[in-house]
Amino acid sequence: MSLTEQFQKLASTYIEEHGRSTPSEIAAWLVQNGLWEPEPSDMIGQCARLVARAMRQEYIRDPQGRKVRAKHAVTTHDAGTQPAFWDDMRTATREHMAIAFQQR
Repeated sequence: MSLTEQFQKLASTYIEEHGRSTPSEIAAWLVQNGLWEPEPSDMIGQCARLVARAMRQEYIRDPQGRKVRAKHAVTTHDAGTQPAFWDDMRTATREHMAIAFQQR
C-alpha cells in the first residue's frame, strides 16, 4: 500500500469516527495516536521554511528612515540543488548583497 493510500485509509477512519474534519484535525489525531511520525528530514525542512519566512519578514529602518528588509538571500546551484544562503544586510559582504539584489 502506498503512503497516499495509507493516508486515505487513515483519513477515512477518522472521518467515520468524528465526521466532517480538517486535514489539521486528522493530522493531529494521527500524531497523538502514534499513527504517523514525521521523518527528521521532514521536520528540518518544515523548520527551515519557517525560518526563511521569518527572515523575509524582518525589517529595519535605514538612515533615511525607510523600512527595508534586514535579511537577504542568494540562491546558488550546487549539484542539482538550489540552496539559498541568507545574510544580514548590516554585516553581509558587498558581493552577497550585489548578487541578492540582482536575483530579486
